[in-house]
Amino acid sequence: MTDLERRYRRWLRAYPLVYRQVRGEEILSTLVEAAPANGVAAKDLIYIGIHGLRVRGSLLVHRFGQGTLPRSVHSATLILVFMVVVNWLNAAFAHNGPKNPSSHLANIVVGLVFVALALMIQAWSRFLYAAVIGFLMITMALSFVNSDLIFELNAIVPLILLIVGWRRYMAAIPPAQWPPRSPRTVPS
Repeated sequence: MTDLERRYRRWLRAYPLVYRQVRGEEILSTLVEAAPANGVAAKDLIYIGIHGLRVRGSLLVHRFGQGTLPRSVHSATLILVFMVVVNWLNAAFAHNGPKNPSSHLANIVVGLVFVALALMIQAWSRFLYAAVIGFLMITMALSFVNSDLIFELNAIVPLILLIVGWRRYMAAIPPAQWPPRSPRTVPS
């Protein structure tokens, strides 16, 4: 294996393992054949990075919502959605009197964050699941510093439920396949 092949092989890690197993050698041979005489082309590396992210994203989209979440993880998702509704209702119906002239944009943003967290859980990705737990832990730590008891109580319940459901969630992640299968259709 040449040094050029080794470099390109490292960059091919931008693609998911399943995709590399199916198309990796083909991509590698094309890159080595088309490589300039002085080594690796920067535009090829940029293309590999961007296309690798697109392939990873398409795998996440095809796995989204497939399978049944473990009970504790499903409960945590429902709590996050409930928190979205509460924040958006607070933004919509709160009274901004002369003593409280601020807007309720923060409630809308917090609601969007909770929507994103709930969607990340539905994506069946180990990394995104760990990112949700990490985000909730960081917000808990920051709210302890700020002594914002309301947010601590809002974040602690889904955090505990997600930690409890860790093992079952990780075991239930559907295997990645390339090309991704379309969602199953129910015959009529």
